[in-house]
Amino acid sequence: MTIGPVQSIPRRGRVSPARARAPQAREGFGAGLVVPRAAAWCVSFTVFMSISRIHQHIQIMGRLRFPMLFAAAALILMYQSRHMWKPNDLKKHWMPKVIAGMAVIAIIGVPFSISNGRSFHFLADSWLRTLLTAVMVWAIARTPRGQLFVGRLLFLSGFTAIALALVVGRHDSEGRLSGGYTYDPNDLAVVAVMTLPLAAWCIMQKGKWRILGIGAVPMILYASIKSGSRGGFLALSACIIGFAWLMMAPGGARLRKVGIAALVLAVLAVPLIPSSFIARLSTIGDDSDYNVTSQTGRKEVWKRGIGYAVTHPIFGVGIANFDLAEGMLSEVSRERSAAGKGFKWGAAHNMYIQVSAEVGLIGGALFIVLILRSIFDLLIRRPRQSADPGLPRFVGLSLLALGVGGFFLSLAYYDIVYDFLALGLATLMPVLTQGALQARPAALRRGRGGRAAAVPGRLPQPPR
Repeated sequence: MTIGPVQSIPRRGRVSPARARAPQAREGFGAGLVVPRAAAWCVSFTVFMSISRIHQHIQIMGRLRFPMLFAAAALILMYQSRHMWKPNDLKKHWMPKVIAGMAVIAIIGVPFSISNGRSFHFLADSWLRTLLTAVMVWAIARTPRGQLFVGRLLFLSGFTAIALALVVGRHDSEGRLSGGYTYDPNDLAVVAVMTLPLAAWCIMQKGKWRILGIGAVPMILYASIKSGSRGGFLALSACIIGFAWLMMAPGGARLRKVGIAALVLAVLAVPLIPSSFIARLSTIGDDSDYNVTSQTGRKEVWKRGIGYAVTHPIFGVGIANFDLAEGMLSEVSRERSAAGKGFKWGAAHNMYIQVSAEVGLIGGALFIVLILRSIFDLLIRRPRQSADPGLPRFVGLSLLALGVGGFFLSLAYYDIVYDFLALGLATLMPVLTQGALQARPAALRRGRGGRAAAVPGRLPQPPR
Protein backbone atom coordinates (compact mmCIF):
# COMPACT_ATOMS: atom_id res chain seq x y z
CA MET A 1 0.00 0.00 0.00
CA THR A 2 1.37 3.38 -0.99
CA ILE A 3 1.06 6.15 1.50
CA GLY A 4 1.07 9.67 0.15
CA PRO A 5 3.02 12.49 1.67
CA VAL A 6 1.82 13.64 5.03
CA GLN A 7 1.71 17.34 5.79
CA SER A 8 3.35 18.16 9.05
CA ILE A 9 1.58 20.33 11.52
CA PRO A 10 3.67 23.43 12.29
CA ARG A 11 4.95 23.47 15.81
CA ARG A 12 3.85 26.09 18.26
CA GLY A 13 5.62 29.36 17.62
CA ARG A 14 6.43 28.56 13.97
CA VAL A 15 4.41 29.66 10.95
CA SER A 16 4.39 27.79 7.68
CA PRO A 17 4.92 29.75 4.45
CA ALA A 18 1.32 29.08 3.39
CA ARG A 19 -0.08 30.43 6.65
CA ALA A 20 2.29 33.39 6.52
CA ARG A 21 0.78 34.37 3.17
CA ALA A 22 -2.82 33.88 4.32
CA PRO A 23 -3.36 37.22 6.09
CA GLN A 24 -2.66 39.16 2.90
CA ALA A 25 -5.46 37.23 1.20
CA ARG A 26 -7.85 38.00 4.03
CA GLU A 27 -7.33 41.75 4.24
CA GLY A 28 -9.92 42.63 1.60
CA PHE A 29 -13.29 44.16 2.32
CA GLY A 30 -15.68 41.65 3.84
CA ALA A 31 -13.00 39.39 5.29
CA GLY A 32 -13.81 38.36 8.83
CA LEU A 33 -17.36 39.75 8.74
CA VAL A 34 -20.30 37.61 9.76
CA VAL A 35 -22.61 39.07 7.11
CA PRO A 36 -22.45 38.85 3.30
CA ARG A 37 -20.29 41.43 1.59
CA ALA A 38 -23.22 42.94 -0.34
CA ALA A 39 -25.18 43.39 2.90
CA ALA A 40 -22.22 45.08 4.57
CA TRP A 41 -21.89 47.48 1.64
CA CYS A 42 -25.59 48.40 1.78
CA VAL A 43 -25.52 48.95 5.54
CA SER A 44 -22.35 51.02 5.16
CA PHE A 45 -23.92 53.34 2.62
CA THR A 46 -27.05 53.66 4.75
CA VAL A 47 -25.11 54.63 7.87
CA PHE A 48 -22.76 56.92 5.97
CA MET A 49 -25.61 58.90 4.41
CA SER A 50 -27.69 59.04 7.58
CA ILE A 51 -24.84 60.57 9.61
CA SER A 52 -22.96 62.61 7.00
CA ARG A 53 -26.22 63.54 5.21
CA ILE A 54 -24.28 63.87 2.01
CA HIS A 55 -27.41 63.09 0.01
CA GLN A 56 -28.87 66.41 1.14
CA HIS A 57 -25.93 68.21 -0.48
CA ILE A 58 -26.15 66.25 -3.74
CA GLN A 59 -29.66 66.72 -5.09
CA ILE A 60 -29.72 63.69 -7.37
CA MET A 61 -29.02 61.40 -4.39
CA GLY A 62 -31.89 62.92 -2.45
CA ARG A 63 -34.35 62.77 -5.33
CA LEU A 64 -33.60 59.12 -6.00
CA ARG A 65 -34.07 58.34 -2.27
CA PHE A 66 -30.66 56.70 -1.96
CA PRO A 67 -30.88 56.23 1.84
CA MET A 68 -34.22 54.43 1.56
CA LEU A 69 -33.06 52.24 -1.34
CA PHE A 70 -29.86 51.14 0.39
CA ALA A 71 -31.70 50.60 3.68
CA ALA A 72 -34.30 48.38 1.96
CA ALA A 73 -31.62 46.37 0.16
CA ALA A 74 -29.63 45.98 3.38
CA LEU A 75 -32.70 44.79 5.26
CA ILE A 76 -33.49 42.13 2.64
CA LEU A 77 -29.91 40.85 2.50
CA MET A 78 -29.51 40.84 6.27
CA TYR A 79 -32.80 39.00 6.74
CA GLN A 80 -31.72 36.30 4.30
CA SER A 81 -28.46 35.81 6.21
CA ARG A 82 -29.90 36.06 9.73
CA HIS A 83 -28.64 32.56 10.57
CA MET A 84 -25.11 33.93 10.31
CA TRP A 85 -25.31 36.88 12.72
CA LYS A 86 -27.79 35.32 15.17
CA PRO A 87 -30.34 38.09 15.91
CA ASN A 88 -31.74 36.08 18.84
CA ASP A 89 -28.60 37.05 20.76
CA LEU A 90 -30.15 40.50 21.19
CA LYS A 91 -32.31 38.97 23.92
CA LYS A 92 -29.22 38.27 26.00
CA HIS A 93 -28.32 41.89 26.76
CA TRP A 94 -30.13 44.63 28.65
CA MET A 95 -29.58 47.37 26.05
CA PRO A 96 -31.86 45.99 23.28
CA LYS A 97 -34.53 45.26 25.88
CA VAL A 98 -34.52 48.89 27.03
CA ILE A 99 -34.77 50.21 23.46
CA ALA A 100 -37.52 47.69 22.69
CA GLY A 101 -39.42 48.91 25.75
CA MET A 102 -39.24 52.49 24.49
CA ALA A 103 -40.40 51.41 21.04
CA VAL A 104 -43.35 49.41 22.40
CA ILE A 105 -44.55 52.35 24.50
CA ALA A 106 -44.20 54.70 21.52
CA ILE A 107 -46.17 52.36 19.24
CA ILE A 108 -48.97 51.69 21.73
CA GLY A 109 -49.17 55.41 22.47
CA VAL A 110 -49.90 56.41 18.86
CA PRO A 111 -53.72 56.38 19.33
CA PHE A 112 -53.32 58.54 22.46
CA SER A 113 -51.00 61.13 20.91
CA ILE A 114 -51.88 64.70 20.00
CA SER A 115 -51.47 63.89 16.31
CA ASN A 116 -51.94 60.20 15.52
CA GLY A 117 -50.84 60.61 11.92
CA ARG A 118 -47.67 62.47 12.79
CA SER A 119 -46.59 59.91 15.37
CA PHE A 120 -47.37 57.01 13.05
CA HIS A 121 -45.53 58.59 10.13
CA PHE A 122 -42.45 59.36 12.25
CA LEU A 123 -42.33 55.82 13.60
CA ALA A 124 -42.82 54.12 10.23
CA ASP A 125 -40.69 56.43 8.13
CA SER A 126 -37.92 57.40 10.54
CA TRP A 127 -37.35 55.97 14.01
CA LEU A 128 -38.13 52.29 13.41
CA ARG A 129 -35.93 52.42 10.32
CA THR A 130 -33.22 53.96 12.50
CA LEU A 131 -33.54 51.09 14.97
CA LEU A 132 -33.40 48.46 12.22
CA THR A 133 -30.26 50.08 10.83
CA ALA A 134 -28.72 49.99 14.30
CA VAL A 135 -29.47 46.26 14.53
CA MET A 136 -27.67 45.73 11.23
CA VAL A 137 -24.72 47.79 12.47
CA TRP A 138 -24.56 45.55 15.54
CA ALA A 139 -24.68 42.47 13.29
CA ILE A 140 -21.66 43.63 11.29
CA ALA A 141 -19.75 44.42 14.49
CA ARG A 142 -20.25 40.93 15.92
CA THR A 143 -16.75 39.83 14.87
CA PRO A 144 -13.38 41.42 15.68
CA ARG A 145 -12.93 42.52 12.08
CA GLY A 146 -16.49 43.81 12.09
CA GLN A 147 -15.86 46.05 15.10
CA LEU A 148 -12.84 47.52 13.37
CA PHE A 149 -14.91 48.06 10.23
CA VAL A 150 -17.85 49.74 12.00
CA GLY A 151 -15.59 51.94 14.12
CA ARG A 152 -13.91 53.26 10.99
CA LEU A 153 -17.28 53.67 9.27
CA LEU A 154 -18.70 55.81 12.08
CA PHE A 155 -15.55 57.92 12.19
CA LEU A 156 -15.61 58.47 8.44
CA SER A 157 -19.32 59.36 8.50
CA GLY A 158 -18.95 61.94 11.26
CA PHE A 159 -15.79 63.38 9.74
CA THR A 160 -17.52 63.75 6.37
CA ALA A 161 -20.33 65.74 8.03
CA ILE A 162 -17.71 68.08 9.51
CA ALA A 163 -15.82 68.39 6.22
CA LEU A 164 -19.04 69.20 4.33
CA ALA A 165 -19.91 71.89 6.88
CA LEU A 166 -16.48 73.51 6.45
CA VAL A 167 -16.59 73.29 2.65
CA VAL A 168 -20.12 74.70 2.29
CA GLY A 169 -19.39 77.34 4.94
CA ARG A 170 -22.95 78.27 5.84
CA HIS A 171 -23.49 80.41 8.96
CA ASP A 172 -26.57 81.42 10.89
CA SER A 173 -27.65 84.98 11.69
CA GLU A 174 -25.15 85.11 14.57
CA GLY A 175 -22.24 84.02 12.38
CA ARG A 176 -22.05 80.48 13.79
CA LEU A 177 -21.01 77.63 11.52
CA SER A 178 -23.83 75.25 10.63
CA GLY A 179 -23.77 71.85 9.01
CA GLY A 180 -24.20 72.99 5.44
CA TYR A 181 -27.84 72.30 4.59
CA THR A 182 -28.32 69.71 7.33
CA TYR A 183 -27.25 70.14 10.96
CA ASP A 184 -27.76 73.40 12.83
CA PRO A 185 -24.72 74.81 14.73
CA ASN A 186 -25.59 73.07 18.01
CA ASP A 187 -26.18 69.68 16.39
CA LEU A 188 -23.00 70.05 14.35
CA ALA A 189 -20.96 70.67 17.50
CA VAL A 190 -22.20 67.50 19.19
CA VAL A 191 -21.63 65.41 16.05
CA ALA A 192 -18.08 66.79 15.91
CA VAL A 193 -17.33 66.00 19.54
CA MET A 194 -18.81 62.49 19.21
CA THR A 195 -16.46 61.89 16.27
CA LEU A 196 -13.38 63.14 18.14
CA PRO A 197 -12.80 59.97 20.27
CA LEU A 198 -12.94 57.77 17.17
CA ALA A 199 -10.41 60.07 15.49
CA ALA A 200 -8.11 59.47 18.47
CA TRP A 201 -8.79 55.74 18.15
CA CYS A 202 -7.77 55.86 14.47
CA ILE A 203 -4.51 57.58 15.45
CA MET A 204 -3.67 54.49 17.52
CA GLN A 205 -3.82 52.39 14.34
CA LYS A 206 -1.32 52.16 11.52
CA GLY A 207 -1.18 53.35 7.95
CA LYS A 208 -3.72 55.58 6.25
CA TRP A 209 -6.19 55.56 9.16
CA ARG A 210 -3.60 57.05 11.49
CA ILE A 211 -2.89 59.81 8.95
CA LEU A 212 -6.60 60.45 8.48
CA GLY A 213 -7.16 60.59 12.25
CA ILE A 214 -4.32 63.06 12.74
CA GLY A 215 -5.71 65.29 10.01
CA ALA A 216 -9.25 65.05 11.35
CA VAL A 217 -8.57 66.19 14.92
CA PRO A 218 -7.81 69.87 14.19
CA MET A 219 -10.72 70.08 11.73
CA ILE A 220 -13.11 68.63 14.31
CA LEU A 221 -11.92 71.02 17.01
CA TYR A 222 -12.10 73.98 14.63
CA ALA A 223 -15.65 73.12 13.56
CA SER A 224 -16.85 72.66 17.15
CA ILE A 225 -15.45 76.08 18.11
CA LYS A 226 -16.75 77.84 14.98
CA SER A 227 -20.23 76.46 15.71
CA GLY A 228 -20.31 78.68 18.80
CA SER A 229 -22.35 76.06 20.65
CA ARG A 230 -22.18 76.30 24.42
CA GLY A 231 -23.66 72.83 24.77
CA GLY A 232 -21.04 71.56 22.33
CA PHE A 233 -18.32 73.17 24.44
CA LEU A 234 -19.61 71.43 27.57
CA ALA A 235 -19.67 68.15 25.64
CA LEU A 236 -16.08 68.78 24.52
CA SER A 237 -15.06 69.52 28.10
CA ALA A 238 -16.62 66.26 29.28
CA CYS A 239 -14.81 64.43 26.47
CA ILE A 240 -11.45 65.95 27.48
CA ILE A 241 -12.06 64.91 31.09
CA GLY A 242 -12.75 61.43 29.74
CA PHE A 243 -9.46 61.44 27.89
CA ALA A 244 -7.75 62.44 31.14
CA TRP A 245 -9.40 59.45 32.79
CA LEU A 246 -7.75 57.23 30.17
CA MET A 247 -4.41 58.20 31.70
CA MET A 248 -5.38 56.41 34.90
CA ALA A 249 -7.57 53.64 33.49
CA PRO A 250 -6.13 50.16 33.04
CA GLY A 251 -5.59 49.42 29.38
CA GLY A 252 -1.96 49.82 28.49
CA ALA A 253 0.49 52.58 27.70
CA ARG A 254 -1.16 53.45 24.38
CA LEU A 255 -4.36 54.60 26.06
CA ARG A 256 -2.36 56.64 28.54
CA LYS A 257 -0.48 58.31 25.71
CA VAL A 258 -3.78 59.23 24.07
CA GLY A 259 -5.00 60.78 27.34
CA ILE A 260 -1.81 62.79 27.78
CA ALA A 261 -1.89 63.97 24.16
CA ALA A 262 -5.52 65.09 24.52
CA LEU A 263 -4.73 67.15 27.61
CA VAL A 264 -1.70 68.77 26.01
CA LEU A 265 -3.71 69.57 22.88
CA ALA A 266 -6.52 71.08 24.97
CA VAL A 267 -4.08 73.35 26.82
CA LEU A 268 -2.38 74.46 23.61
CA ALA A 269 -5.74 75.21 21.96
CA VAL A 270 -6.93 77.61 24.68
CA PRO A 271 -5.10 80.69 23.29
CA LEU A 272 -6.57 79.96 19.84
CA ILE A 273 -10.20 80.19 21.00
CA PRO A 274 -11.81 83.38 19.57
CA SER A 275 -12.73 86.07 22.06
CA SER A 276 -16.29 86.12 20.72
CA PHE A 277 -16.68 82.46 21.60
CA ILE A 278 -15.27 83.04 25.10
CA ALA A 279 -17.74 85.89 25.56
CA ARG A 280 -20.55 83.59 24.50
CA LEU A 281 -19.41 80.93 26.95
CA SER A 282 -19.41 83.48 29.78
CA THR A 283 -23.18 83.86 29.38
CA ILE A 284 -23.83 80.26 30.48
CA GLY A 285 -26.14 80.52 33.48
CA ASP A 286 -26.19 84.35 33.29
CA ASP A 287 -29.46 85.99 34.31
CA SER A 288 -29.37 88.08 31.13
CA ASP A 289 -29.27 85.02 28.86
CA TYR A 290 -32.39 84.56 26.77
CA ASN A 291 -32.46 80.88 27.79
CA VAL A 292 -33.22 82.11 31.30
CA THR A 293 -35.38 85.17 30.66
CA SER A 294 -37.39 84.34 27.52
CA GLN A 295 -40.59 82.29 27.43
CA THR A 296 -39.09 80.39 24.51
CA GLY A 297 -35.72 79.96 26.24
CA ARG A 298 -34.53 76.59 27.44
CA LYS A 299 -35.47 77.12 31.08
CA GLU A 300 -39.15 77.77 30.37
CA VAL A 301 -39.29 75.12 27.63
CA TRP A 302 -37.89 72.54 30.05
CA LYS A 303 -40.49 73.50 32.67
CA ARG A 304 -43.30 73.08 30.18
CA GLY A 305 -41.80 69.81 28.93
CA ILE A 306 -41.74 68.37 32.44
CA GLY A 307 -45.36 69.49 32.76
CA TYR A 308 -46.34 67.56 29.61
CA ALA A 309 -44.67 64.45 31.04
CA VAL A 310 -46.52 64.81 34.36
CA THR A 311 -49.93 65.39 32.77
CA HIS A 312 -49.36 62.55 30.24
CA PRO A 313 -47.35 60.08 32.36
CA ILE A 314 -48.09 56.80 30.56
CA PHE A 315 -47.81 57.43 26.82
CA GLY A 316 -46.80 61.09 26.71
CA VAL A 317 -48.05 63.53 24.11
CA GLY A 318 -46.92 61.21 21.32
CA ILE A 319 -43.55 60.66 19.70
CA ALA A 320 -42.43 63.61 17.53
CA ASN A 321 -45.23 65.78 18.98
CA PHE A 322 -43.36 68.03 21.42
CA ASP A 323 -43.63 71.13 19.22
CA LEU A 324 -47.36 70.48 18.78
CA ALA A 325 -47.71 70.31 22.57
CA GLU A 326 -46.00 73.70 22.79
CA GLY A 327 -48.65 75.23 20.55
CA MET A 328 -51.73 73.25 21.62
CA LEU A 329 -51.27 72.50 25.32
CA SER A 330 -49.12 75.24 26.84
CA GLU A 331 -50.83 78.04 28.73
CA VAL A 332 -48.46 80.67 27.38
CA SER A 333 -49.42 79.72 23.82
CA ARG A 334 -53.11 80.15 24.58
CA GLU A 335 -52.49 83.51 26.25
CA ARG A 336 -50.49 84.84 23.32
CA SER A 337 -53.04 83.54 20.84
CA ALA A 338 -55.84 85.28 22.74
CA ALA A 339 -53.83 88.50 22.61
CA GLY A 340 -53.28 88.12 18.86
CA LYS A 341 -49.58 87.39 19.25
CA GLY A 342 -47.57 84.56 17.78
CA PHE A 343 -45.72 81.88 19.72
CA LYS A 344 -42.88 79.60 18.68
CA TRP A 345 -43.80 75.92 18.53
CA GLY A 346 -40.27 74.78 19.23
CA ALA A 347 -38.27 71.70 20.18
CA ALA A 348 -37.55 70.43 23.69
CA HIS A 349 -33.83 71.37 23.62
CA ASN A 350 -33.18 68.45 25.99
CA MET A 351 -33.31 64.86 24.77
CA TYR A 352 -34.20 63.49 28.22
CA ILE A 353 -37.18 65.83 28.60
CA GLN A 354 -38.02 65.25 24.94
CA VAL A 355 -38.49 61.50 25.43
CA SER A 356 -40.24 61.89 28.81
CA ALA A 357 -42.76 64.31 27.33
CA GLU A 358 -43.35 62.38 24.11
CA VAL A 359 -43.22 58.76 25.32
CA GLY A 360 -44.18 59.17 28.98
CA LEU A 361 -42.32 58.91 32.27
CA ILE A 362 -41.51 55.22 31.87
CA GLY A 363 -40.13 55.76 28.39
CA GLY A 364 -38.11 58.73 29.63
CA ALA A 365 -36.68 56.70 32.49
CA LEU A 366 -35.71 53.91 30.07
CA PHE A 367 -33.92 56.40 27.84
CA ILE A 368 -31.98 57.88 30.77
CA VAL A 369 -30.94 54.38 31.86
CA LEU A 370 -29.95 53.57 28.26
CA ILE A 371 -27.54 56.50 27.98
CA LEU A 372 -26.09 56.52 31.50
CA ARG A 373 -25.58 52.79 31.88
CA SER A 374 -24.09 52.48 28.39
CA ILE A 375 -21.51 55.10 29.30
CA PHE A 376 -20.77 53.32 32.59
CA ASP A 377 -20.42 49.89 30.99
CA LEU A 378 -18.15 51.12 28.21
CA LEU A 379 -15.93 53.39 30.29
CA ILE A 380 -15.86 51.68 33.69
CA ARG A 381 -16.70 48.03 33.21
CA ARG A 382 -14.16 46.27 31.07
CA PRO A 383 -15.78 44.24 28.25
CA ARG A 384 -14.83 40.61 28.20
CA GLN A 385 -14.25 40.37 24.47
CA SER A 386 -13.54 43.08 21.94
CA ALA A 387 -11.63 43.51 18.72
CA ASP A 388 -9.63 46.29 20.35
CA PRO A 389 -9.40 46.81 24.14
CA GLY A 390 -9.44 50.55 23.58
CA LEU A 391 -12.44 50.71 21.25
CA PRO A 392 -15.15 50.30 23.96
CA ARG A 393 -13.71 53.20 25.91
CA PHE A 394 -13.53 55.47 22.88
CA VAL A 395 -17.15 54.65 22.04
CA GLY A 396 -17.96 55.38 25.68
CA LEU A 397 -16.32 58.80 25.34
CA SER A 398 -18.49 59.48 22.28
CA LEU A 399 -21.61 58.57 24.24
CA LEU A 400 -20.38 60.72 27.13
CA ALA A 401 -20.22 63.67 24.74
CA LEU A 402 -23.74 62.80 23.58
CA GLY A 403 -25.01 62.53 27.16
CA VAL A 404 -23.73 66.01 28.03
CA GLY A 405 -24.47 67.73 24.73
CA GLY A 406 -27.89 66.08 24.53
CA PHE A 407 -28.89 67.85 27.74
CA PHE A 408 -29.27 70.97 25.59
CA LEU A 409 -30.47 69.46 22.31
CA SER A 410 -33.29 67.28 20.96
CA LEU A 411 -31.15 64.38 19.74
CA ALA A 412 -33.15 61.46 21.11
CA TYR A 413 -34.04 59.90 17.73
CA TYR A 414 -30.96 60.75 15.65
CA ASP A 415 -29.32 57.92 13.70
CA ILE A 416 -25.88 58.65 15.13
CA VAL A 417 -27.16 57.93 18.66
CA TYR A 418 -28.28 54.37 17.93
CA ASP A 419 -25.42 53.55 15.58
CA PHE A 420 -22.91 54.35 18.34
CA LEU A 421 -25.01 52.39 20.83
CA ALA A 422 -25.01 49.43 18.42
CA LEU A 423 -21.22 49.46 18.18
CA GLY A 424 -20.96 49.78 21.95
CA LEU A 425 -23.31 46.84 22.37
CA ALA A 426 -21.19 44.71 20.04
CA THR A 427 -18.05 45.45 22.07
CA LEU A 428 -19.84 44.51 25.30
CA MET A 429 -21.07 41.14 24.00
CA PRO A 430 -18.91 38.09 23.20
CA VAL A 431 -17.73 38.18 19.61
CA LEU A 432 -18.77 35.58 17.07
CA THR A 433 -15.87 33.31 16.19
CA GLN A 434 -15.27 30.71 13.52
CA GLY A 435 -18.16 28.59 14.75
CA ALA A 436 -20.57 31.15 13.31
CA LEU A 437 -18.48 31.93 10.26
CA GLN A 438 -18.48 28.28 9.13
CA ALA A 439 -22.07 28.77 7.98
CA ARG A 440 -20.72 30.98 5.21
CA PRO A 441 -19.38 29.74 1.86
CA ALA A 442 -16.26 27.61 2.13
CA ALA A 443 -14.28 30.06 0.01
CA LEU A 444 -14.41 32.62 2.83
CA ARG A 445 -11.68 32.14 5.38
CA ARG A 446 -11.52 33.32 8.91
CA GLY A 447 -10.82 36.95 9.86
CA ARG A 448 -8.72 38.09 12.75
CA GLY A 449 -9.63 36.73 16.13
CA GLY A 450 -11.19 33.43 14.99
CA ARG A 451 -9.88 29.88 14.64
CA ALA A 452 -8.67 28.69 11.28
CA ALA A 453 -11.27 27.03 9.07
CA ALA A 454 -10.56 23.72 7.41
CA VAL A 455 -8.77 24.18 4.07
CA PRO A 456 -9.00 21.48 1.39
CA GLY A 457 -5.70 19.60 1.16
CA ARG A 458 -4.47 20.68 4.56
CA LEU A 459 -4.83 19.10 7.97
CA PRO A 460 -6.74 21.21 10.50
CA GLN A 461 -4.47 23.27 12.73
CA PRO A 462 -4.65 22.64 16.46
CA PRO A 463 -6.12 25.45 18.58
CA ARG A 464 -3.58 27.79 20.09
